[in-house]
Amino acid sequence: MMTLLRKISTFWEIGLASSVAFALLVVVIQVAGVVLAFSSALAQAEGVNASGGKRGGVVAVVPRLWPPQYQVDADGKPFGFAIDVMNEIAFRANVSVKYRISESIPIAVDILRSGGADLIPNSGIVSERLDAFAFTAPVETFVISIFVRKDSEHIYDVEDLVGQNLAVVEKNVGLFMFEKRRDIKVRVFPDVRAALFELIAGHVDALVYPEPVLLALARQIGVEDRIKVVGAPLREIKRGIRAMKANVQLLSVLNKAVVDFVGTPAYQKISVKGFGRQRRSGRWPGSRGPWAHSCLYFWPPWRFGAFARSSG
Repeated sequence: MMTLLRKISTFWEIGLASSVAFALLVVVIQVAGVVLAFSSALAQAEGVNASGGKRGGVVAVVPRLWPPQYQVDADGKPFGFAIDVMNEIAFRANVSVKYRISESIPIAVDILRSGGADLIPNSGIVSERLDAFAFTAPVETFVISIFVRKDSEHIYDVEDLVGQNLAVVEKNVGLFMFEKRRDIKVRVFPDVRAALFELIAGHVDALVYPEPVLLALARQIGVEDRIKVVGAPLREIKRGIRAMKANVQLLSVLNKAVVDFVGTPAYQKISVKGFGRQRRSGRWPGSRGPWAHSCLYFWPPWRFGAFARSSG
C-alpha cells in the first residue's frame, strides 16, 4: 500500500510540475509576441524592418497628363515636377514608391479613395477635400485664374462672369469655387483637356483652372496663342501630398521629409527644372512661409495637428 501511495504522489508531483512548466511556456510565448509586435512597430516608425531594410513600398497614383506636375514618357514612366519632388521626399523618408497611372485627376482620386493607391504626390489643400483626406505640409503654391479666348473682349474679371458659360473641371478647385453660383452658367467637364477645347471652340466663354497647369498644357498641344489670362488670380492654393485620413502614420513620416526638403538648394533646382521661372504670384512654388511647419492638414484648413510617428 505504501508503495502504491508513493507512486501516486510521484505522478502527482510530475503532473504539477508539467502544469507549471506549461503555464510558464504560455507566458513566455505571450511575452515574446508582445516584444515582437513592439519591435516591428518601432522598426516601422524608425524606417526599417526586422532585417534592417527600407520601409514597405507605397503606391502613388498620378494622372497621365497634368503638366508641369505630371506627364508620362514613351515608356510609360511618369515624370514632372511632382514626380521629382515625390522621389526626393521618398528617398529622404526611406520609402520606396511605385507609380500607378490614371487617365485624369478625378480618376486618380477615385483610385485613392477605393484603396487602389496610398497617395497622390501633389494635390491642392482645400477645405472641400478635408472630410476624407489629409495632406502633408505644402510642397508648392500656385494660383487659380480665369482664362478666355485671345480675342475675347467682354470678360476682364470675375464680375464679368455673371450670365456667362463658365467651364470648370470635375473635382477641381474651380468647381468648388463656382458650383453654387446661380448667376453663372457653370459647366463641369471630366478633364481639363476637354474644357480647354470647349473654350477654344467657343462653346463656353471662360475657364477657371490652375494657371501654370493650363498654360503648360496649352503650350504642349500648341494652342497657347489662342487663350489668355484675365483679371487678378482668384485664389492661391497650397499643395501637398494627399492620402486618406486614416493613413496618418505614412503622412507623418512623409511630412518630416517634406519640411526638411522644401526650400533647400535641391528643391530649388527641381523648381527651376519644372517651371523655369517664377510664377506670376512672384513666389517660387515652394517658397517658405509661415505655413512651412511640421504639420498635417486636416479639417478645418486653418487648424492642423502634429502627430507622432506612433499615432494611427
